[in-house]
Amino acid sequence: FQKFRNKIVKANKGTIFHNLYFIKAYNDLIKEGLIEENRAFLKIIQKRSVRTMSGVAPLTVMTKPFPCPGKCVYCPTDVRMPKSYIPSQPAAQRGFRQRFDPYSQVYARLKAMSMTGHEISKVELRVLGGTWSSYPKQYQTWFLKRCLQAMNEYPEQIKLLTHRVTKKKISNPYGKDDVVNTLIIRSLDKKNYSWNEVVEINETAEVKCIGINVETRSDHIDKDEVRRLRRLGVTKIEMGVQTTDDKVQELTKRGHDLASVREATMYLKDAGFKLSYHMMPNLPGSSIDLDKRMVGELFTELSIDFFELIFETFNTCILLRT
Repeated sequence: FQKFRNKIVKANKGTIFHNLYFIKAYNDLIKEGLIEENRAFLKIIQKRSVRTMSGVAPLTVMTKPFPCPGKCVYCPTDVRMPKSYIPSQPAAQRGFRQRFDPYSQVYARLKAMSMTGHEISKVELRVLGGTWSSYPKQYQTWFLKRCLQAMNEYPEQIKLLTHRVTKKKISNPYGKDDVVNTLIIRSLDKKNYSWNEVVEINETAEVKCIGINVETRSDHIDKDEVRRLRRLGVTKIEMGVQTTDDKVQELTKRGHDLASVREATMYLKDAGFKLSYHMMPNLPGSSIDLDKRMVGELFTELSIDFFELIFETFNTCILLRT
C-alpha cells in the first residue's frame, strides 16, 4: 500500500505525506457522503490495532520528578526521572522529551495515535510518576487540568498545526548534557480556566477523557485522600504493594505493612475505584514458596481488579500485566 501511495504521489509531483492526512481526508469524504466507510482500508493503514480494540485509547503521561516518601532498597534512582522509573522506558522517554509538560505530552500522544489510524474520541489517561498522593496538591490539579485542556483543544490544534519542534539541552547530572527534540505547543485559549470549567468542556469535546489512572502507596490513602481523588476525576488506582509478607517489607524498607494495604484497599473499593497492585517477586528475603503464596493471596484474600508483576534485574524492568 505504501509503495502504491508513494508511486501516485511521485507521478503527480506531489509531496509524500503521512497517514494522518490520508485518514483525515478519508473521514472528511465520509462526512460529505462522497465515499462509504471501509473498515478493511483502515486496517491497512492502522498500526498495532490491539491498542484501541476496546474502543478506548490509552494515553500515558508522566509527572516531573519529585522526592519520593519511600526508601525502598530495590527502587532505581535517576534524578532526571520520577522515582522508580528509568530513562529507557517509552513513557519516560516521551515525558523527558517534552520536559514533563502535560499539555505537550497529551498533544504529542494524540497526534501519534491519529497518525497510525487509531480512534481517539475516548481516552483513558494514565498518569505515571511514583506516589501521586505525595505530590503538591496544586500541582496535581494543574497537571490534570492541562491534560484535559489539551484534549479539549486537540482538534483545533491539529487543524492549525501551530506546534514547532526545537532542540533543547537538558542538564544531565551523570555527565554530558542531553540534547532532545522538544515539542513546543501552547494552549489556543489564553483564558485561565478553572478545573470545573475544563471538565465541563471535556464532557462534550471531540476527545473525551473517560477515565484517569494514577499511582500511589497504601500509606498515603485515607478517607480524605479518597475524596480528593474522586474530585479530581480519578477512576483507577495502581497501588505499590510489592509483597504481602511484612518481614520482606521491613527488610526492603518499604515503609508500610500489609495492614495498611488492606485498609487502603477497603477505602478505595468502597468508593468505587478500580484497583491494581504492583507486585515484585524475588525480593530480598523472599523465596519461591513465599512468592507462590503471595500470588495466591491476591485472589483469595485481597479484593483487586488486576495486578502487575514487576521483575527487576540489574535495573532492567520486565512488566507482566494480568
